[in-house]
Amino acid sequence: MKRFCPNCGKPVDPDEKFCSSCGQNLVNRPQAVNNSQLMQAQPQSQTINTQVVANARPRKSKKWLILSIIVALLVVGGGTYAYKWHKDNQEVQATVDKMSKRRLAGLTITYAHLHYRDNEAWNKTYQEAMNGNVDVERYKKYTIGDSTITAKGDNYVYVINKRAVFTTDNDKENSKSDLILADGRKELGRVKTTDAYKEVKKQDLQTLNKINKVELTNRQLGILAARLHSPQFVKDAIQLPKLSHPMPNYSENEQDGFSEILAGGAGAGASLFYKQDGNSLVIKYADVEYAENHGKAAAEAPIRTKRFNLSDVINKYYSTSQQKEEVDNLADQLRDGSQVDSDDDGEE
Repeated sequence: MKRFCPNCGKPVDPDEKFCSSCGQNLVNRPQAVNNSQLMQAQPQSQTINTQVVANARPRKSKKWLILSIIVALLVVGGGTYAYKWHKDNQEVQATVDKMSKRRLAGLTITYAHLHYRDNEAWNKTYQEAMNGNVDVERYKKYTIGDSTITAKGDNYVYVINKRAVFTTDNDKENSKSDLILADGRKELGRVKTTDAYKEVKKQDLQTLNKINKVELTNRQLGILAARLHSPQFVKDAIQLPKLSHPMPNYSENEQDGFSEILAGGAGAGASLFYKQDGNSLVIKYADVEYAENHGKAAAEAPIRTKRFNLSDVINKYYSTSQQKEEVDNLADQLRDGSQVDSDDDGEE
C-alpha cells in the first residue's frame, strides 16, 4: 500500500521513517483529531454549564417572586384600607349632610350625654328627648339666663327645649361644620359634626335613633301632605265639615294603602291621596291645572304621583313648637264620614 508524505505529498516507502523529499517525520507525528468528536464534546460542556446556570437562576427568581408577591399584597392591602377609609368618610359626610336641624339636635343631645352628663341643662334635655320631647327653635340672637348668644354670619343659634344651646359655623353644609355646645352660662365644647357622628354611631347609635324618631298620626301626615300639595288646599279641606251641609274631609286607607284628604265636592281636583312608604311621603292627585291649560276637561286631568323625603318634610313643617301646634290643631279638624254624621246628630 502506497504512502504519501503528509507534509509535501510525495510518495514514500512504507518502512521509511522520514520523507526523503522534505524530511518530515513519518513516525512520531501528532494524531489527527476527528472534527465530529470535537463537535460532540462541546455540547457536553455546554450542557454542564447550562445546568449550573439553570440551577442558579431558579433560586434568584424565587426570591424575586416572593418579594414581588409581598410588595403586591402590601399595595393591595394598603389600597383596600385607603378605599374603605375614603368610602366610610364619604358615607358619614352624606349622612350628616342629610340631617335636618332637628336631627342634628338629636345628634348634639346624644353627644352631649356622652361628654357632659353632669351638666344640668343638657342632662335634663336628654331626659326629655328620651321621652319624645324635642323642640328646636332657631334665632340669630338668643338670650338665656344672663348670657346673650349671637350667631355669626349666615348661621343660627339653635335652642333645644328652651334650655340647651348649640350653634354651627357652616349652616349650609353640616359635614363641614363644627358643633359648639353651650348651656347659657358658658361654652362647653366644640366638635366636628362628622367626628361627633362617628363617636355616637360607635358608642350609642340606639339612643340617637330613638331621639330622632318622630311618630306621626295618619291625620298629622295628611296635613303635611296637603301642605306639600297646596296651602290653599289645606284651607279648603278644613272648611268642609264647617259648611251648612257638612262634608267629610278625610278618609283613611281609601285605596292601595292611600288615605284621602278632600277639599271640595266630587270634582277631580278635590281629592289628595297620600301614604307613608318607609321614610318617604307619597302623594297622588289629578293635575287639573295642567288639563285646563291644555284645553282639556278636569275629568281628563293626568294623575301625578310625587315622593318626598319624610325627614325633610318633618324638618320643614313639623320641627318647631309653633309648627307642631298648628299641624296638630289642623289634624284634629279632619273628619271622616262617621264623625260628620255624629256631629250632625249632636247638633239636632
